[in-house]
Amino acid sequence: MNSQIILLVDDEPHILAIMSHILKRKNYNIETACNGEEGLQKAIKLRPSIIITDVQMPRMKGPEMCRQLLEKHPEFCPLIVVASSRTEHEIRDWVSQHSHIVFKEKPISPVNLLTLVAQHFSSTTLVRA
Repeated sequence: MNSQIILLVDDEPHILAIMSHILKRKNYNIETACNGEEGLQKAIKLRPSIIITDVQMPRMKGPEMCRQLLEKHPEFCPLIVVASSRTEHEIRDWVSQHSHIVFKEKPISPVNLLTLVAQHFSSTTLVRA
């Protein structure tokens, strides 16, 4: 797993641009994908430490991307943040079954985004030390 990469997956270019800008300002290495299929391919190839994904996207939805990633590569365990402005109970229930997947309501505030990322990287650094 590459601890320096955060993969952002969203079909809305302005969301990708805003989140990328916020995270790059803190010197995080950002990769983006515009749908779940592309996100899955990049996650397998890049092995990011964090994946932040939208729920509703064309070609493959965020939860399906996560399911396929977990099924095909169970040894790969990044922090996955599933974001949606909708309150779908099945998504929240599915997320609650996985310790390394969290649900965040959109829009994610810049402070919450940076806090979540910083906490993850500080906890993984402590585990490795």
